[in-house]
Amino acid sequence: MISRYTDHAANERTYLAWIRTAIAIMGFGFVIERFDLFMIEWHRINSGQAAIGPSSFAQMTGLVLLLVGIGIVVAATLRFRSNAKAIEADDLKSYQAAATSLSLSLLLAAVGSFLIIYLLYRLMA
Repeated sequence: MISRYTDHAANERTYLAWIRTAIAIMGFGFVIERFDLFMIEWHRINSGQAAIGPSSFAQMTGLVLLLVGIGIVVAATLRFRSNAKAIEADDLKSYQAAATSLSLSLLLAAVGSFLIIYLLYRLMA
């Protein structure tokens, strides 16, 4: 049996939750970039005008979300390894909310804000 198995399992579940979040954000970035192509075609069909090129804003949004997802994977992995070492350590340590957790939370809030700005931009265009 693995020593402190329940603690390690909880650590791994948390890590996998962050990985799922990162995958969702990266997928959403890809969808935003592809959705812009759909919107261009839709505009062309409904207006009868020639299709305009893809929006650089949508492309940048997709790229930013892909990079944010990668950043989340890296930060979550570092946090997972740090927690695994702390679980195995025999000395008692007080739990501290790491800068990683705060950074990830702020990053997700920034992504949400960025998406709101993107959607408002698309509505105004």
